[in-house]
Amino acid sequence: MKISKSIGIFGGAFDPIHLGHIIPIMELRARYSLDKVIYIPTFISNSKKNIEATPEQRLEMLEISLQNRECEIDRREIDNKNISYTIDTLNSITQDFPDYKLIVIIGQDNLVSLPEWKDFEKVLSLCNIIVMNRQTSNDTKQSHEYLEILKNRICSDQSVFNKQSNGNIIIEQTTSINITSTDIREKLRRGEPIEGLVDKKLENWLKQNRIYQ
Repeated sequence: MKISKSIGIFGGAFDPIHLGHIIPIMELRARYSLDKVIYIPTFISNSKKNIEATPEQRLEMLEISLQNRECEIDRREIDNKNISYTIDTLNSITQDFPDYKLIVIIGQDNLVSLPEWKDFEKVLSLCNIIVMNRQTSNDTKQSHEYLEILKNRICSDQSVFNKQSNGNIIIEQTTSINITSTDIREKLRRGEPIEGLVDKKLENWLKQNRIYQ
């Protein structure tokens, strides 16, 4: 399915970036024929997440991991040097790419908290959202509560993205990589292998630079 002039937007701390941040995104890029895919690392998370690596280290890890993957790394939240809110980032991207449809890609855990996002109705007025389906049993009940709030926004027909440039949420089945950045940091601290969890070049870089050890 081709969506004309579309940008897939994927943000996060990437502390560090791992294959769960890469493989599902590559699947969605192909499935939706996205013209651009941009990764946007946060400067300061708007949650209580503690980011350990410096912005420049996280940018370098993104560059290493995304080599030859036809993705772009967007520094706007890093350069803004402030708390990162999706609404502010989308407003900025809209100014830079006025002819593009914006598609924000999030994980299942972010869908649960979507109604709590700053100006989330305005967020939905600027983009469509694809949710990577990676639900855990711990958030099932809360997910259902929020799905009730968002049920009029959630659809299963991909063609709606061609008709409407904003306001829709599609939950997509993507490859599930059962790992988190926290898991990887803890493995590195314990001296455990991380083979198959991050890009091979990044695996070597992490062992050499020991930023989490």
